[in-house]
Amino acid sequence: MLGSMVLSDDLADLREKRAKLARRPHRVIFDNDGMDAQFVETATPDALLDVRTRQLTKTGVTTVFYCSRSSGLGVFTHDTKVGEVYDSRVGRYKNNITRRLIQQGTDPVRVVTDFCRSNDLEIFWTLRVNDCHDAIHRADKPYPAFSKLKAAHPEWLMGTYSKRPKHGNWSAYDFAVPEVRKLAVDCVAEVCQNYDVDGIHLDFFRHLNYFREVAAGGKATPEHLAMMTDVIRRIRRTTEERGLARQRPILLAVRVPDSVEYCRTLGLDVEQWLKEGLVDMLVAGEFQLRPWSDSVELGHRYGVQVVAGLSEGRVRSQQGPFRRDGQESYRGRAAAAWAAGCDGLYIFNFYKAERPVLSEMQDPALLSKLAQQAFVTVRPYGESSRWVAKGPSYATKPLLTPDHPWLLRAGQSREASFELGDPAGRAAKLYALLTVPKAQVLVTMAGQELRRVADHQMWACYEVPAPILTPGINGATVELREEVDTKQVFTARDLARKWGVRGMKKSETVFEELTPTGLRTVDRGTNAGDYHYRSFGWAVEPGVQAAVTVRAKHVTGYSSFAFANGRNEERLQLYSDRIRLASSRLEYAMDTTDAFHDYRVEIDGNDYRILVDGVLRIDGKGRYTGSASGNRTMILLGAASSTETGEAIWERVTVETTNVALQDLVLVLPDGK
Repeated sequence: MLGSMVLSDDLADLREKRAKLARRPHRVIFDNDGMDAQFVETATPDALLDVRTRQLTKTGVTTVFYCSRSSGLGVFTHDTKVGEVYDSRVGRYKNNITRRLIQQGTDPVRVVTDFCRSNDLEIFWTLRVNDCHDAIHRADKPYPAFSKLKAAHPEWLMGTYSKRPKHGNWSAYDFAVPEVRKLAVDCVAEVCQNYDVDGIHLDFFRHLNYFREVAAGGKATPEHLAMMTDVIRRIRRTTEERGLARQRPILLAVRVPDSVEYCRTLGLDVEQWLKEGLVDMLVAGEFQLRPWSDSVELGHRYGVQVVAGLSEGRVRSQQGPFRRDGQESYRGRAAAAWAAGCDGLYIFNFYKAERPVLSEMQDPALLSKLAQQAFVTVRPYGESSRWVAKGPSYATKPLLTPDHPWLLRAGQSREASFELGDPAGRAAKLYALLTVPKAQVLVTMAGQELRRVADHQMWACYEVPAPILTPGINGATVELREEVDTKQVFTARDLARKWGVRGMKKSETVFEELTPTGLRTVDRGTNAGDYHYRSFGWAVEPGVQAAVTVRAKHVTGYSSFAFANGRNEERLQLYSDRIRLASSRLEYAMDTTDAFHDYRVEIDGNDYRILVDGVLRIDGKGRYTGSASGNRTMILLGAASSTETGEAIWERVTVETTNVALQDLVLVLPDGK
């Protein structure tokens, strides 16, 4: 094999050509995650391209990463013999045209590759190394894309639907199994052999579960690291063998977390891959643990281009006019990445190619003249704990979103930071979202106190003089001037206007409406994503006393409200004949539909008490121990979940804490002159 041979002249020439191609600018990379083949009514190449590919020729996109299916290693929407062709036309996949294209002598990968070749777009095929969207599969409700191989070898998986691992997904393959590692290599080899792609993209972020020991809460061993590094070596060898045969190199890109230590815990020895020259492009981040400059230093140390991963924000509790997935936010993120020295930008879960920002973000000079927004945290890295124990401990960036607010106390400051591009001499505005709008909060930047001006909706607004701002990291200090009364009462209208939204905001089956008696939340759907909740970041620390009283009338099915303090979380579930605590499974029998009732939760350390209409009904002493999802700190209330249905009317919520909470900070740069 090539790895054990003396370097031939042909291989040396191929590697030189590959290095030259790798140095070519990959300014904007558009990830087409492959769902296009499943949502096309007409089985023609043109119809497929019209979904989200043809429009790219009018943007600044230089490179397409095309994933032929988004769930399950070995399940693809291309003509595969190594894996399984995903041709299901069940339910939401009723328009899947994969099999019909194959019968026509083509398939989605071939269609998109040919288009890119004809339109001077670089094309990489994406392998989602251990995608687990199929974790919703269960015997009584099969998931159409659950592979036959997984069904035949459940012992290769991390667990079962009913017996799930502590971290990650039960349906993930364990890469300690030799057959699993071989499958990954063979899938890449088949594409290299059959398609005229410029490169292979290994997307490790879909999903970050690779070894059973890590899923159980431990760390990958040296043996695990060696196993995965061997997979990368074999894939590199495969690309070189095919590159020699066709006399044109095949590049190799990897998308991984931006912390070397976090990656090693997972079983991914990224720095070793770079040392050995096994990869040509490092796509850093989905959630961002470290500043972009750290990834740039790592990649450039080994002569590898570094691309900033600009995934969608996934902050479902956003409030007001500032949107992490809005155009101004993408401009700000792109400008910051360029200023940090990144060589390109990678766009994920961004389906509307006609959005102007795809043409704007390639040019730092243009961005410096356009309005931008910068957040302390775009995508919360609290989700890092989903994959490994104590995931947030690997981060060096601060974490602040409405789901992860900060407590503010008089005399105690909190440190924020913003990554910026070139501010181009512009003054800015800093907006602070506070749980108690009247609270007087001191904000300083570069040692200068910012002047508070007219507030904007729920946001306190501060002026930021132009000389303060510089490209790169800009720090800010936030401090409460004096303690204030923090008890707040939210009416139904307040819930609809001031609380964040989680789940589907409005559809035929999931919706909310203001009624004379309260905010009515309705969930009549049973598909993934069918639920509707309102959320409020209340910043209650573990061990701190707090209370929330929800006045509500349950109507039908299942409704609930959750209370989380960043470490612990519990959910009070309302059924027609009882109330129930989801984690502790404590219950109290009552009619929740006969009238409006006051449900009061009192938290004190690991204890909680549930009072109904002023009477203690459930004593949860020592039972507040369930883990907070994504380390969130918030209250949620709404109807049902993805698989269940429900309806409730929420009249009023009273929140009692001892702290003012800062829910968000946004730095806004105006259009330049």
